[in-house]
Amino acid sequence: KKQNVQEKLQLFQTAHIIQTATVEGVGLVSSSLYMAFENLIFLGLGVLAIVILSLRFPTVDRIAGSIGLTIEEQTYFNDPNSSLPQK
Repeated sequence: KKQNVQEKLQLFQTAHIIQTATVEGVGLVSSSLYMAFENLIFLGLGVLAIVILSLRFPTVDRIAGSIGLTIEEQTYFNDPNSSLPQK
């Protein structure tokens, strides 16, 4: 079954939220453990989580590449005022 742009975006959004929440959870737990035990390994894990979140920040190009948009669908992202292609 072919998916339209909105379905592709919803799947991307769901996957991104799950991935981000997982990394945030690791960062939160490691930060808490650092405060409890003052072990620099936990601080390093927290910093690593922040770096990963920064590198995975969604941009138009990353979204388009991740969900496999066609040329017509990419045109919509370059000009949001254009009409959304329907399939």
